[in-house]
Amino acid sequence: MRLCETYIQERLAQFGGERRPHYDLENLKNALAAVDHPENKTRCVLVGGTNGKGSTSLLLSTALREHGLSVRTFTSPHLFSIRERFLENLVPISLQDLSSLVDEHEALAQRFSLSYFEFLTLLFFDWCRQNTTDYAVVEVGLGGALDATNVSDPSASVLTNVDLDHTEYLGPTREIILRDKIQISRPGRTLYTALSADLWPTAEAYANKNQISLATPQAPLVLSRNWNGQTLDLGGTSVSLHDPSEASAKNAALAWRVLRSEFAEIPVSTLQSAFSKARFPGRFEVLPTCPRTVLCGAHNVHGVESLLATLASLPKTGPLHVVCGFSGDKPYIEMLELLRTVADKMCVTGNPGARHPGPTSWPPGTPIEADLASALRLSRPDTPDATLLITGSLYLIGSARKHLGLPLRFAADPFPAVPPTAASRSYEGLGGANPAKVLASGQEQNLVRA
Repeated sequence: MRLCETYIQERLAQFGGERRPHYDLENLKNALAAVDHPENKTRCVLVGGTNGKGSTSLLLSTALREHGLSVRTFTSPHLFSIRERFLENLVPISLQDLSSLVDEHEALAQRFSLSYFEFLTLLFFDWCRQNTTDYAVVEVGLGGALDATNVSDPSASVLTNVDLDHTEYLGPTREIILRDKIQISRPGRTLYTALSADLWPTAEAYANKNQISLATPQAPLVLSRNWNGQTLDLGGTSVSLHDPSEASAKNAALAWRVLRSEFAEIPVSTLQSAFSKARFPGRFEVLPTCPRTVLCGAHNVHGVESLLATLASLPKTGPLHVVCGFSGDKPYIEMLELLRTVADKMCVTGNPGARHPGPTSWPPGTPIEADLASALRLSRPDTPDATLLITGSLYLIGSARKHLGLPLRFAADPFPAVPPTAASRSYEGLGGANPAKVLASGQEQNLVRA
């Protein structure tokens, strides 16, 4: 039988979908103990937050790979292929390798009643252990304290920002949500964060109580910005990004601070090259079409507000047509009304791949076309200077990318052919965490892999 992704997804279906059936980490911890704790065998950076954690993770991974390190990245959700969640040097895992991992651990996951996301997290950490991995960059799924990724022991943690999202799980206020998300940090180590000023007292109180150092980025200075990208001043260094969004500028400033502090041996020129190569599928992704098409996975109020700020900062060239779709658990009416303020034409469409069913009730007069293909066809601008914006959900963006036949790329150009172990850094200076993870030589790495 020819191996295909549908077959893998059918096998994973037994573990449920994205929603967690239980809210503790005991099942996953017991399963990891049964396979000798692979989560403790690879150095990692843990990246959480309400928005921007995926883009920040990709920036960190691109920089580490540009330096010649072997990097594996765990990210979610996927746009249209589960392989996107497991990146090896920014390339999705092969179907064969993913199938082999599922084969190896399926019985274990059944034994410990793991959820879908818990099982994928276990697979990722064991995938890292089974292969030469200098660093893992791990994106938190939902929340922090009880997220499956929080079983790891990161050398440093990153918290992009905190806003209202998943309130049914995390709590009704930003302060309560912060108290959950900040628990991805570790005593004696550094938490890098771009939290807003009003949340700083809550963060400082937790950090002081738990002996955690807080570090913040310098605000990025936008030197130039257009639909093709932007140039920033990050602490006196000029850095170019393919993504022109305001969110990307903030994420870049945060990633830059992490890299300059935790990986000071990486030359600035290497970081500049890496940031210019990084690609963020579905995160204010501007397609070279005529008329222009923009894919933006803004999926909460904070994300839509950031999207509108970006649009306001870019040259206005023609009418803006918006196709939007939402998950039913989001404040979709508020998001819709925000988008109305900038749209010259709007159409609401279905969002069949979302974690929660889409909304069924809309304000009177809302243009609706449930079929995405029809919505895109009807909304296509007829003037070359116009823009078609598709937004509201990463799941919708995944469907749109699949419909448009877009390739998935996380970096623009090939990386330098540097042997991964040649650039490996010592684990010293990272708070003395996990000395057992250090692989002193390529010979030792080969022994471990054997």
